[in-house]
Amino acid sequence: MNADKILKITFIVFALSVVLAFVAVGVTMFRYPTQSHGKLVFEKAYENVDGVDKIEILSHGNITTLMAQNGRWVVKEADGYFANIKYLNSLMTDFNKSTYYAKQEFSEENLDNYDLTKNAVTLKLYDDDKLLDEVILGKAVQNNIFHFMKPADENEIWLIDGTYNLPREFYSWIVQPVMELPVRMVEKIKTDDIVLQRYEEGMPFVHKMQIYENVALLNYAKTILAENVLNADNFAKLKIPQVREITFIIFQGLVINYKLYSQNDEYWLNINLSTTSLPKTMVNDYIKDNNIFFENWYFKLPQDQGRELMFTPLI
Repeated sequence: MNADKILKITFIVFALSVVLAFVAVGVTMFRYPTQSHGKLVFEKAYENVDGVDKIEILSHGNITTLMAQNGRWVVKEADGYFANIKYLNSLMTDFNKSTYYAKQEFSEENLDNYDLTKNAVTLKLYDDDKLLDEVILGKAVQNNIFHFMKPADENEIWLIDGTYNLPREFYSWIVQPVMELPVRMVEKIKTDDIVLQRYEEGMPFVHKMQIYENVALLNYAKTILAENVLNADNFAKLKIPQVREITFIIFQGLVINYKLYSQNDEYWLNINLSTTSLPKTMVNDYIKDNNIFFENWYFKLPQDQGRELMFTPLI
C-alpha cells in the first residue's frame, strides 16, 4: 500500500471520529439540556457544616427529626434515643456531595410523574433553628444513583446525584437492632424459676439431666428490634405492668437482663447490663461503652416478637 493511500485512509478514519464525537456530544446535550456544572444541592449547609444541628425528614404526613445533642445524633420522636449511624452517615455523605445534574421541564404533570407531590420526601437542614436548605425529593432513577428534586422555593425540577437512602418509618432511624445477643456464648438462661446451663460455648444446654439442643426462647431473644423508644420517666406514665424477666449469663461474665412489660397486646422491653462476680476485663469495658444505650430506656417490640418472648416456655 503506497503512502497516498495510507494517508487517505487515515484522513477518512479521523473524519469519522470527529463526526462520531459531535454526534455523542449532541446526544448528551439532548438528554441533559441544562447542566449546573456541579453546584451543590445543600450549598448553605455545606458552608455551615459544623453548624448543622437538626434535620427534618417529612414523608406522607410523618416527620422524623434528627438532632445533634451532646456530641451524638438522636431521634426526637423516639424520646431522644440514639440515631442509626449507618443511615445518618449515608445521608451526611449525600448532603456533602450531592450536586445539580440536569434541569428538567417544569410542569404539574412532571411533578406527579417524578413523585414530587404526594409521594415526595421533604428534607430540611437547620443551624440553631435557622433553616439553611429545603428540598423536595422524588423518584429515584438508574439504581438509586440519581433522584428528581424540586427546590422548595423554586418552580424548577432537577435531576440530582446521590443515593438518599431514606426510610419512611421513624423507628428505622434509631439504632437497630437494639440488641444482638451472642447466642453461642450464652452459658446460662434463667426464667420462670428454671435454669438452663451449658459448659462450653455452642454446646447443648442441660437441665436436670435433660439435654436441650435448640432453645426456642433464645432464638426469639437474640435479635431485638424496636418500633418505638421511651425514656424511663415517660414509660412510667403508661403504667404497664412487668410480666416476665429473662436473664442471660455470658461465659465471659456479662449478665444481660430482659424485663418484659405488656398491656393490651402491646409489649415493651427494658435491658439491663451487669456482671458476675469475676468478669473478664473486656466485659467491664463493654458495659462502660454500651450502658448508655440501655439504661433507663424502654423499647416497644414488634407484636409477634413480644408475644413470643412473653409466652414461649424455656423448656
